[in-house]
Amino acid sequence: DGQAPASTGNVLPEGRCIGLDAEWRPGLEKRSGMQKHRRSTQVNRLEPVATLQVAMDEFVAVFDLLSLAPADKATAAPLSALLASLLAEPRLVKLGYGFQHDLHRLAASYPHLECFRSVSAVIDVQEAWLKRANGKCPAGLSAMCVEHFGRPLSKRLQTSDWGARPLTRAQLLYAGLDAFCLIGLARALGDDAPAELHSLQVKTSATGQIMVQAFAGDDKPRTDLEELTRVDQA
Repeated sequence: DGQAPASTGNVLPEGRCIGLDAEWRPGLEKRSGMQKHRRSTQVNRLEPVATLQVAMDEFVAVFDLLSLAPADKATAAPLSALLASLLAEPRLVKLGYGFQHDLHRLAASYPHLECFRSVSAVIDVQEAWLKRANGKCPAGLSAMCVEHFGRPLSKRLQTSDWGARPLTRAQLLYAGLDAFCLIGLARALGDDAPAELHSLQVKTSATGQIMVQAFAGDDKPRTDLEELTRVDQA
């Protein structure tokens, strides 16, 4: 019917969800844990997103945005069409870890790509586990992997040079695992998890400032700044 379900319930069967993550060249604004997703107000001085990882049960695709997405590349338009077919599909659940802030970075890096203007059927895995544990879940993606999978997710390459080409095999494996582990973490929530699906919309103000709004079940928008404040206070 083309309508996204209202809660996690039975919406994460094989082939109906994807994990999403992004990497970029390290800077002072990108640190471990929650601070990875905090953004500077000086968008024009930020490094563009280098890779976008899309994980499914059987494979992970790592898109080299520095090579494929610039406005002067012939690959930009077909890339946008391909990604939009995934990101805007309401029957495909998108899993992220602070993805609202990754989307802000993607939209700021590639404002000419329509695919980064709207994402439907999103579950923020970090937010879902915070709700489930009343704000007492492990801090950071690696710690969550230890708790639920028994092994940490190495973050050693998080601050490697994502702008260098070619990327190393180790970087590709790291990037892929960052997105892939979200599928297992989301399914570990269980069918009764209090994680509502929401959509994300990117808006540009009259002054050129990019904002990301989250629309939950009540259709009340929440900006990325409000989301950061809410998560920090959890």
